[in-house]
Amino acid sequence: MNNLSQIMLLAPERINFSNPCLFWAKKPDEEYIQNIKNFGQAEPVLLMTDSGEKILVAGYKRVLALQALGREVLALEIPTADSHVKGLLYFFSNQGQALDQKKIILALRYFASINNISEEVWRQLGIKNGSRLQVLWQSWLTLPQPWDQLLAKGNICLECSEILEKLALKDQEALYPFFAELSWSKNNSLNLLTWLAEKARMEQAKLVGIIQDLKLEKILRIDLSPNDKIKSILRVVYQARYPVLSRMKNSLNYRLRAISKGTGWRIEHKDEFESGEIIISTRIKSKQDLDNALNRLEQISNSGALDDWPVK
Repeated sequence: MNNLSQIMLLAPERINFSNPCLFWAKKPDEEYIQNIKNFGQAEPVLLMTDSGEKILVAGYKRVLALQALGREVLALEIPTADSHVKGLLYFFSNQGQALDQKKIILALRYFASINNISEEVWRQLGIKNGSRLQVLWQSWLTLPQPWDQLLAKGNICLECSEILEKLALKDQEALYPFFAELSWSKNNSLNLLTWLAEKARMEQAKLVGIIQDLKLEKILRIDLSPNDKIKSILRVVYQARYPVLSRMKNSLNYRLRAISKGTGWRIEHKDEFESGEIIISTRIKSKQDLDNALNRLEQISNSGALDDWPVK
């Protein structure tokens, strides 16, 4: 970087701006083009010469904006460097950009493609060496690239990578449609993958076979809202993973609903049978509502329906 060439003016057509090191390249919008038109090019783009070709290293939006305006590009040529240095230079020229998961994975994929995710790369991404976050991103990089788009959209969480990377490619492919079509919260996505993986291990079966046996793809095709599809899928998978517990919960819920039916009270048992505690709740708007609710609660107590609680 100590032997910079002279600044030059080039026609945009003479510049190759398809280099992979431009991993965050984004086309300029009309406002950006208008600003270049009104105020000109504030700083030169960076390029290198390789085999006689001018290779853009930084300034993608500026080149395209100037091309749209029919103007020449102010460029600063720097000494030719390897792909790793090109990527770092692109980082430095884009300092200050807000980093989201889409930007991080695009950068990591580039440096992984040249087998050089250096400590400096992690530092530029704000990820500490040896951290839990670094481990998660390293796990994610083992997945096929189509998953990157789902992560960027927020359909799946980064933590899922630790489960997905241990699965066979066919199992990953079987899971992909569920995240491509539905946006899962962190807890829901981890529960889905954990329960399915555990079910497959317990039965020494392929995960793709478990998905087929549970007819989960059918739920994706039925006319339900995305949230209802997620709830239905999780309910089926949970019942398959915990059949005895599911039967106990269903039986108990049926019993509690029967006891509270028509009383205005809600009776729930929420702690997976870790205790015998139940929650009894209702809503009131007036003193009369409170009196009526207390009378109905007394009726529930006197009915004997809960005499054998907890469940035996």
